[in-house]
Amino acid sequence: MTVYKNSSLPIVLINARSVKSESRKTQLETLIASFPVLPVLIVTETWLTLTDTNVILPCFKSYNIYRCDRESKRGGGVLIMIPNEHKCYEHKPKYVNDNFEVVWCKLMNRNQPIEICAIYRPPGNPQGMPDMLINYLNNNLSKNTTTIIAGDFNYPHIINDDQNDFVDFLVSLGMQQLVTFPTRGHNVLDLIFCNEPNLIQNITEAPNFIESDHKTICGEIRYQSVKSKTIYYRDYDNADFQSINIALAQTDWHTELPVNTDVNNMYTRFLAILQEKIDMFVPIKKVIASKTPHCSSHVRKLIRKANKSHKHYKANKTEENRQKSIEASRIAQREKRREQKEREERMLGGSTRNFWDYIRSRLNYKSSIPCLVNPTTNVPTNDNKERAEILNKYFASVFTRDDLNPTQDSPDNSSEEGSHDSPLVGEAPPSESGT
Repeated sequence: MTVYKNSSLPIVLINARSVKSESRKTQLETLIASFPVLPVLIVTETWLTLTDTNVILPCFKSYNIYRCDRESKRGGGVLIMIPNEHKCYEHKPKYVNDNFEVVWCKLMNRNQPIEICAIYRPPGNPQGMPDMLINYLNNNLSKNTTTIIAGDFNYPHIINDDQNDFVDFLVSLGMQQLVTFPTRGHNVLDLIFCNEPNLIQNITEAPNFIESDHKTICGEIRYQSVKSKTIYYRDYDNADFQSINIALAQTDWHTELPVNTDVNNMYTRFLAILQEKIDMFVPIKKVIASKTPHCSSHVRKLIRKANKSHKHYKANKTEENRQKSIEASRIAQREKRREQKEREERMLGGSTRNFWDYIRSRLNYKSSIPCLVNPTTNVPTNDNKERAEILNKYFASVFTRDDLNPTQDSPDNSSEEGSHDSPLVGEAPPSESGT
């Protein structure tokens, strides 16, 4: 079986205005350390050049780093930093010109990868620039793939502008813009788009990132990472429950849980005793995850061939090796999809339980209440209290109370024989003896 770790991975969007100075490096290290786990970082205006190495970046040994540096003049540049513990890879060729810079990567999710795209568009509006960016994304966005697009787009009035071609284009692809507060002055310049509802949650603003006049944007990615290969769990099927019962029966509970002890301490001690018995009489079982679950040996062989071809291309980046890598990957994915389709068709004729277990396994995360529109203000909200009030008002408006008291004209009340067929609330139903 494949093991996946349920994760809530922090994501941070920063306009740094250079990450090269020691003061900014220290600030970025402090920001990373403020999270319980290493966050995904998307940084615009890195000001890095092709001669700068990743060593100047904070925590560079703990991250996979994907950069697109400006080549012609000072400033600009974008990068994506993914923690090493999460499987990811650079997805598409970076793109850089005088109008915008783009870098891509894929973060491996349970069912399909999450495509992350970081963009920096400098201020000003050269003629035809929005069309250039739209055409670029239109040619490079993958279909039927979970995608996050984030960066500094320098559209000052994007929230109030109903005629923004760039936003209209992304919305037409099912994208939702998640940043609703100003990120520089009164303008919303730093944006996060996503085509998967509730994938990114808890979007908040953080203090400005040292000497930058942009706010830092923080959020959480909900996903299941391909992380652990081996897990250990208690094998209760082979547990010695008889010995557990005997051990618990022989425990002197009056000594272990004195009457004058605080109830919280008593409960903690009780759990400790119970865990001690579990450790003694319930064995541990190890499960080694399969890298390619539910795949035949034929598909596994094709996947290994594709991986080998990709490594060969990375070592020797020629056009011929690139085409071989792409073709090997296409063949492996095509065969994998064919086997998956056949497995799903067989499942349709099988048991209902197996079918729904499979459906649940294909979901990226547990379903939750999505963003709701407040009918009073006509404004979308993700606030828990507001969503609860909206749902409460709606259900109250459509709720109808059943009349449990039959009228005199009711057929159930027309004869004594039918008067006991449906006892009223509060009445006891007749017993078997008729009393």
